[in-house]
Amino acid sequence: MPPTARTVTGVLAWLGAVVVATGVGLAAVSAIGVSIVGADQQVLSPSDVEGRLAAAGAPSTAAPIAPPAPAAEPAAAPKAFPTDGGTVVARCVDGRVEVVTASPAQGWRIHDEAEEDRGRVRFEAGGRRVELRLSCSGDEPRAEIRN
Repeated sequence: MPPTARTVTGVLAWLGAVVVATGVGLAAVSAIGVSIVGADQQVLSPSDVEGRLAAAGAPSTAAPIAPPAPAAEPAAAPKAFPTDGGTVVARCVDGRVEVVTASPAQGWRIHDEAEEDRGRVRFEAGGRRVELRLSCSGDEPRAEIRN
């Protein structure tokens, strides 16, 4: 069965749409690329990179760089304390407890005391309450849980 004029026209229209869509896509990608890196930027080939590095020569050894200042003692890994009222994640920094997160369980809320006691977190739901008193033992957080 020979192709009809309608089939040939449909195939040609489809091919034309593919060519137009590809051209529009390439133009869009090119425009986005130019807006990201600028029109005067270009990708360098490996040989271009080697040539520019060789032309720059070895870096000068001007003044010696001072060693970095000692950083603060790194914080210990955070520890999670799950309870019926929610979960508290705490860590010890310089011997002091730090609450990383406190997430109440569904139906519970955190009793906020405006950070007057950073070592204590209290969850409340109706008449129930769960309180965590946090402290550090060395660099490891500990929790005393009171229901």
